[in-house]
Amino acid sequence: MTSNNNSTSQGKSRGKFTVVIAVIAALAVLGLLLSRLDGRIAIVASDAPAPTEPANTAVTAVSQPTAVVEPSPTLAPQAEGEKLEICEDDICIISSKGSSTPLGLAADYQIYPGFGFSPDGSKIVFNACLKTELQENPAYEFCHEFFIADRNGNVFRLTNTYNLPESHPSWSPDGKWIVGGGWSLSIIRPDGTGLTTLISDTAVGNAHASAWSPNSEQIAFISGDHDFNINWGFQNEVSIINKDGSGWRKIFELPEPKPIQEDWITEIAWSPDGQSLAIAFHDGRAYSIDVNCEAGKEGCRLSDLNAIPEIPQNWLDTFSPQWNGASQNTSTSTLSPQAEQARAFAEPILQAVADRLPDVEDDFSFDNGNWDLGFGENPAQITEDVLRLSAADATSDEWVGARHEAMSADDFVFQFDARVTAMEFDSHLSILWRWLPSDNKAYRLILFPSLDGSWAVDNAEFQIAAGNSDAVALNKWFTVTIIGRDSRFAVLLNGRSLFYFEDSKRPIGRTVLGMNIFTGDATAEFDNVKYWNLDNVQGLP
Repeated sequence: MTSNNNSTSQGKSRGKFTVVIAVIAALAVLGLLLSRLDGRIAIVASDAPAPTEPANTAVTAVSQPTAVVEPSPTLAPQAEGEKLEICEDDICIISSKGSSTPLGLAADYQIYPGFGFSPDGSKIVFNACLKTELQENPAYEFCHEFFIADRNGNVFRLTNTYNLPESHPSWSPDGKWIVGGGWSLSIIRPDGTGLTTLISDTAVGNAHASAWSPNSEQIAFISGDHDFNINWGFQNEVSIINKDGSGWRKIFELPEPKPIQEDWITEIAWSPDGQSLAIAFHDGRAYSIDVNCEAGKEGCRLSDLNAIPEIPQNWLDTFSPQWNGASQNTSTSTLSPQAEQARAFAEPILQAVADRLPDVEDDFSFDNGNWDLGFGENPAQITEDVLRLSAADATSDEWVGARHEAMSADDFVFQFDARVTAMEFDSHLSILWRWLPSDNKAYRLILFPSLDGSWAVDNAEFQIAAGNSDAVALNKWFTVTIIGRDSRFAVLLNGRSLFYFEDSKRPIGRTVLGMNIFTGDATAEFDNVKYWNLDNVQGLP
């Protein structure tokens, strides 16, 4: 049931979804978006399309300073769990009490450095050669393949790439990919499909070891040259790359390659909060590096780094549960500082409205006539206890939208549940705020449930970030909250702070629920809409 102006909603047969917060804005040009849907979260100040046609004028967002989060030199005590170690010619699982259980691989496999647990700890990926192949083909100098073993010693062969060196496989925290180094950097699915080279051998030199970010979106790796005369390399560079191969950037390097084994970076791990990396040198030195560093810049040189006693063992994938089981699979590590700003900005406002009836509240039990449903090519409907936007057999960009007459405050909290039941890959939800018909511009959030939950906020000329979330999928309800106050905005999805930004380009405007359909059929449903006009809320900080 709908209610406005301090009225409460009627109960419905299905339970209310937990109020949560998510902010987003959208790509103005589809081609630009599709080229960037690579697992990054994006929030941008944007020129939104008009309810009837897309716009393409840029709005520049103001980037915010972010705090550098460094591990403390006095690191947390090691967690209870298991770890992997080489034991004679085998791999052993060492319990928290020190007991050792070999996997029984020594008879059949020549084990090489580089192995790790699967996220649930049930399997181990390792780097080895079959001894029979070594005996039959002694010229296979680089007979390094990846295998997966369960705790009973049953083994599945993952790769068959003879004469191509492979090293240090690492399982992504979401369990979907395994990355491996060597003369290139590649990922492969645990079932052996999807082998993809992210960086070729001519570009990377030698990728020695790698580590996944807690959200499984990025890979940090050590690289450098290799000297076959002395059987070790000058591994003196640390880089980060997105899992689709984009965004490769170097965050640390020694000033010059030095033929001294002590200066070889041998180990790397990601912090649980995704904000820093820990590296260890051959001689035992260990340091933390801010993931936003740029190699050679002030603050990112070896003399600037924060020395730590060692890499905490539970940061490594040779420990289970890694990070004490606290991987952040639905967050984006590069956005964690903004997520913290979103939390700091949003929490006091949410507390202030928690005991206040929304100015608009609607569970769509009936049509009270306060919604403009003819906002686009196809009319929206209030039916079956939801607000439904739909279109059929679209062949070009069509807009379907709805807006409420009272949702026009400049400063607001806007919450709603949404579900997409049908949609082709290139169509998307579009949530507009600070929209004015006079100039046809807005901040906009777009969601692609059929593209791995990709979502973004931007316009054709300016992008803050882009990414995806497991929470946004076809036939799955999720909750979005957008907070706007003055030039500050926060976005949360299913109760998790995603992003915060400041921008003064759009000081006023209305809020609109909408959908862009490019091809085929699309149906989206909205429910449990709540909207607070912050001008009516006392005691805001």
